[in-house]
Amino acid sequence: MNLVDILLDEEPDRRALFHPLDVYERLQLEALPLSGLTHTRGVDGLARRFLLAVENHPADEQHLCRGALLLALHLHRHDTYKGLPYACHLLRVALRLVRDYGVSDSRLLSAAVLHDSIEDHADDLVALARRLAGPNSDLDPTAATMTAAAALAHLVDERVAAIVVGLTNQPAPPAADADQHRQLYADNVGAKIAGSFEVFLVKLSDFTDNAVGLQWSDDAAKTAKVASKYLPVFDLFENQVSVYAAQGRLTPAQAELALTTLETGRQQCVRFVAALWR
Repeated sequence: MNLVDILLDEEPDRRALFHPLDVYERLQLEALPLSGLTHTRGVDGLARRFLLAVENHPADEQHLCRGALLLALHLHRHDTYKGLPYACHLLRVALRLVRDYGVSDSRLLSAAVLHDSIEDHADDLVALARRLAGPNSDLDPTAATMTAAAALAHLVDERVAAIVVGLTNQPAPPAADADQHRQLYADNVGAKIAGSFEVFLVKLSDFTDNAVGLQWSDDAAKTAKVASKYLPVFDLFENQVSVYAAQGRLTPAQAELALTTLETGRQQCVRFVAALWR
């Protein structure tokens, strides 16, 4: 059995995601803004829209995206973010890529929905890969060590795993203070978005979804802390937008949209820091 079949057997309610849509459901899923879709249809609505985004891809690429989607939903099934299932954020990141930057690459979209899988669920990835490794697999389930990247490559795809590795933040040393945490985060993001256009696109969608979405947080202290961490990073993204636009990898319209969205997020972070830390 493949990953899709196994995960659907374990979580049969997910099969409803693949049921045919009527005309009205399709129009509604495609017309609602991502925030509206999140708050009216939740994970299922966002997942259905993700599947609509790849419905015209070749069959093998649709299967890849389905596997990535189900794996992300499985790994993050108990995670929440701003009072909502964490998978809502993961799916919005992928859908922002489609909507804002015209991304249709199945592996990049799969990496987007799995972008926190190694960082948040490394042990779960390894355990699942060991459990699903068959007798003819090139993965040795009895090996003493297995990296989460190798597990993800086995479960989904090598290129997807490589992109997710590029998106994974490195943990700060245990003794690092708040200023060091912020500096390490900024340095890590700056290096990653400068080193790969694919990583840049997902990081940009991830960062803007988080920054613009701060308004939905109900934890004032945490919001102020996160906003202060984000503020130094806006310049890094804006500079990299200019670089990739000059290289022709972003169209003028895409670059303008990215800069406008970043500025919206920046102003929101400024307001939160000023209001909560004054």
